[in-house]
Amino acid sequence: MAKRVVLYARVSTDGLSIENQLRELEAVPVKEGWKIVERFIDKGISGAKGREDRPAFDKLCKGIVQDLVVFLNEIHSKHANLYLHKQGIDTTTAGGKLLLQMLGVFAEFVLGRALVRAAAETRVVTLGKQGRGMRAIARELGIGNCTVQRIVGVA
Repeated sequence: MAKRVVLYARVSTDGLSIENQLRELEAVPVKEGWKIVERFIDKGISGAKGREDRPAFDKLCKGIVQDLVVFLNEIHSKHANLYLHKQGIDTTTAGGKLLLQMLGVFAEFVLGRALVRAAAETRVVTLGKQGRGMRAIARELGIGNCTVQRIVGVA
């Protein structure tokens, strides 16, 4: 059974052609005998824009990737492989498997830090509403005064 793949291509300005990029992306699956099941294309959208501003990328992510940790775990649990041509990542190789596992570890680390940060910010706001001063909050939570000021300024 042939591998099934999806392609994502993007050009940042309407004046650029997506055709060269697609031709290069399609060359690998064609050469390997893989079946291209869908093409996701964003035209005239900067790569610096977030997922929500890139409709094709957003659709791809919603369809395949809920978040990186889930995506990497899915790949691993289903004994599937990931091939990223330009980045030189191929999880059928030992180096590719290592990189995939490292990406999973980093993704979990980033997610964990974000959860800790969100909990700390909630605690700062709660203590601030109780009438505690910024220095007292910083001392109690073991964080810097500037961090408390930044959180209180945003809240």
